[in-house]
This record gives sequence, structure tokens and C-alpha cells, in this order.
Amino acid sequence: GIPCSPSGMLIYIERTLMRLDDSGDVVWARNYTIYPPSSAYRSTRFTEAVQLPDGGFAICGVMGPYGTFVCRVDVQGDPLWTRSYAMYGGYGGPHIHLLGDGGLLLGGRVSAEEGWQGVKLMWLTADGQVQRSLGYADTLEERRPWWIQGFAVGDMTVTSEGPVILQPLWETKCRGTTVVQLDHAGGVTWTTWIGSQRRGNIDVHLGGIDVTPDGSLVLVGRTTEFTDR
Repeated sequence: GIPCSPSGMLIYIERTLMRLDDSGDVVWARNYTIYPPSSAYRSTRFTEAVQLPDGGFAICGVMGPYGTFVCRVDVQGDPLWTRSYAMYGGYGGPHIHLLGDGGLLLGGRVSAEEGWQGVKLMWLTADGQVQRSLGYADTLEERRPWWIQGFAVGDMTVTSEGPVILQPLWETKCRGTTVVQLDHAGGVTWTTWIGSQRRGNIDVHLGGIDVTPDGSLVLVGRTTEFTDR
């Protein structure tokens, strides 16, 4: 869930949204069904939400087996619009972040039509229209640039310099997470690898990131640095 302004929080569980007050009492609760009519997998799963300046919310998630959507609801949870995007929603699902200009940043994996492997970011307008889409392809070759070895977005945030994304790596000999700072145009500014390639035989999976008021980053996850589990 996420904290809300001026108070309370929004909880998202599978296809349910619940707005709670500061005492934990339910203000409203809604179930949503979002999937293509032709889909054999009639499931809806919210994965992340952001509160918007007008008090409403933009929530991203997975429809059917792997499709990605963004749903816009008002302050009472009533739907305003829903849009689908060419982005793979597996491995944790898509992530969403509010940008300073009122637009949205959507992050996930590239779609099946684009080869499955690699990270994809979409810059959206406030009404969900795609302004720009960038894919960071993963060729699965040994000599590929190490900052694009990950194939999913573990989490992301936005600093004054631009987006920062976490890319967990699960499928090759090394296990760890790449932290990637992008500029506002989507170009790579710097990268930091945390895991076995850089520090020996250590597994590191970072699943959360946030930016502090002074611009530094706070990362959270799990590691085998201190124990074998």
C-alpha cells in the first residue's frame, strides 16, 4: 500500500483497492475487473499505485497472464479510464511513478513481440498517452554491457537527475542487483552493481528504493553476505 494525503492509506490486493483512514477503518473498497474480452486468463492484479495531485490515484497492474495496464480512479475509487500497454507484466509486475510535470513513468519488461528480455520504460501523459518508450534490450550474450543484464524492473524512483531503477539478475552465474541512474531523456548516467560479480560469492536482491529529501538513495532487500540464507 501507499500513504495518502491528507491522511490514511491506499491498499491494493489482487484486484481490490481499499482506502483506509488513520485508524485503519475502511473508507471505501472496490473490486475491479480488467482484462481483454478475448483473454482466456480473466484475472486482474494491481502491482503499484501513486496518488495524484487531485487526490485520485493511478494504479498499474497485470491483466490476464502477462498484459500491463494503468487504471485511473478518482478520490472515491470510481474508474475514470484504463489503458493497456505493450509491456510484459510478469516477474513482479509493472511499476509506476508520478513525474514532476504531472505525467507518469511506467516500468517493466519488454513485451513478447520484442523478445521478452530487457527492461522497458514508458513516459506517459497525465491521461495515460505514451509520450516516449525506451527498451533496454538484453541479448543474453557474455559480452553485453553489465548494466543491462537484468531483464525486469525490481523497483524504481525518480530523483532530480532522472529515474533510478533496480534490475535484479536471477538467471546467470552471478546473482545480484544493478542500480541504474538515468537522465530525464532515458540515457544511462551511472550504474552500480551490488552482488557476486563485484564482491565475491554473495547474493544480493534489492527490491525497494526511495529517495530522501537530500537526494540520496535508500535501498532495501536481502543478501547472503552475513548468512548463507
